[in-house]
Amino acid sequence: MINLRNELKKFVKKGDLYLSAGGGSDVYIDLREACGKSLIRNAMVDRLYHIMDRGVNCVAGIGMGGIMLATTMATRYNLNLVTVRDKPKSHGTQSRIEGHPLEKGDLVAPIDDVLTTGNSLGTLIGILIKTPARLSPASVVVKRGEVCLPFPLRHLYTLEEIIKD
Repeated sequence: MINLRNELKKFVKKGDLYLSAGGGSDVYIDLREACGKSLIRNAMVDRLYHIMDRGVNCVAGIGMGGIMLATTMATRYNLNLVTVRDKPKSHGTQSRIEGHPLEKGDLVAPIDDVLTTGNSLGTLIGILIKTPARLSPASVVVKRGEVCLPFPLRHLYTLEEIIKD
């Protein structure tokens, strides 16, 4: 068993950085790079799975980090998978939801890698609540700070917990 917090410390970058959620920061944690390491990705997924509600039969991800984690979790735990596009595609059905067709009996766990402003998870949840499925609380690996969200959230670590010695 790896010490996940110590492993995630290796993916903290410092400097004058721009965040995808907007604004700058002097600290960035690159969980997409961490997801590239199977041992670390699997450890993140296992920890996320254990903080999720029992009865979840589907996981949903948005963005590169969320989709990598959701895909791995679906495979490891034999769950259905939904991926959500940030924006509708311009061709075909123009659907924003791909994968498992969500039904009334589904209990879906929204997953993402890092929560900064809540915009990505807000988009994901806003799309999922329009389906017949029920939602469990969202789960993220790292919560960057205090954010007031209109939905329940679980996290493995805060950014402060990762960067402290």
